[in-house]
Amino acid sequence: MKNWTTAIEAKDTIRVAYIAFRKAFDSVPYQCLMHKLTMVDKRGKLLMCIEGQRSTSTGIESGVPQGLVLGPTLFILFFNDCAQKWDCERAMFSDDVKIWKIIKSAADEDDCQEWSRRWILSFNLNKCNLLRLRTRNQVPDAQSSYLHRIPLQEVEIQEVLGIWMTDNNTTSKKCCKAVKAATTMLYAIQRAFTILMKTAF
Repeated sequence: MKNWTTAIEAKDTIRVAYIAFRKAFDSVPYQCLMHKLTMVDKRGKLLMCIEGQRSTSTGIESGVPQGLVLGPTLFILFFNDCAQKWDCERAMFSDDVKIWKIIKSAADEDDCQEWSRRWILSFNLNKCNLLRLRTRNQVPDAQSSYLHRIPLQEVEIQEVLGIWMTDNNTTSKKCCKAVKAATTMLYAIQRAFTILMKTAF
């Protein structure tokens, strides 16, 4: 965020690409993951615990069981070198990953495509989009950004872990989102009570 703010103060127009992977955790290639683990675990103790080993089955009475306990951690290890190579920022929660970078040339987009091809992890192009950051008085540039020769969908507002970013750095759209969320919560509270009085809270 600091880089964006500095660039906006300098009256630069920034193109930020939000990139999401298709079924990120479920589609990680096993052999590619094991290759990356060998680079992290030089002694091989971690590989001995993971490669080809399964725990005994246990009945689950509630919840939605999926994958394994180490799944989110292993995915972060698999993805980590991507962010380091691109020098980009990222937001990660379990297998939900969003990465963004200030796009200044087509070479940055080529790096994204090359990493995706090399590690056999495809993008979810329906969730990838482009946000142009600028000052209120600036005219946005007309240059498009592409992934796999498909233009990224342009948006005026984008959420990153609960924080809304707008293209012209105004607060009106953020306020509308906050009012909508608060109104929804108030309606939910109202439905939960038969009689609602000021003294109830």
